[in-house]
Amino acid sequence: MSLSNARKALVAAYKTAFPTTSTAYENIPLDVPSAPWVKFTFMPAGVEVVTLGNAGEDEHTGVLQLDWNGTLGTGDADAASFYASARAAFTAGQIITHSGSGQQVRVWSCERTVGRVVDGFYRVSVNIRWTAREQRT
Repeated sequence: MSLSNARKALVAAYKTAFPTTSTAYENIPLDVPSAPWVKFTFMPAGVEVVTLGNAGEDEHTGVLQLDWNGTLGTGDADAASFYASARAAFTAGQIITHSGSGQQVRVWSCERTVGRVVDGFYRVSVNIRWTAREQRT
């Protein structure tokens, strides 16, 4: 189990929920379409010891930020629809399991920010708080 597998689990869950959405992932070029598109940002926030010893567990915490970018001047209905779909895909308490490694990621919350203008797009950020345990070896 590892932090990279936790990211893979969240990427897979996102792709399942939004298979046709144009998405910019970290350090991968994307020719930004006119709109809508999403910026996917995996943000680890820290790690804490859960159990002691060589075979103990650590718990990683973090946020998956999905920046939905839409066309200016068209209202917020599309952003609200994206948020509703994200909440359905990342439900509080849900456990997401990475199929290749078995790494489990627990979703704690799914919240959105107010809309704002960023780089010529109407942006709403959806923040998904998560935790994942990793056994020390």
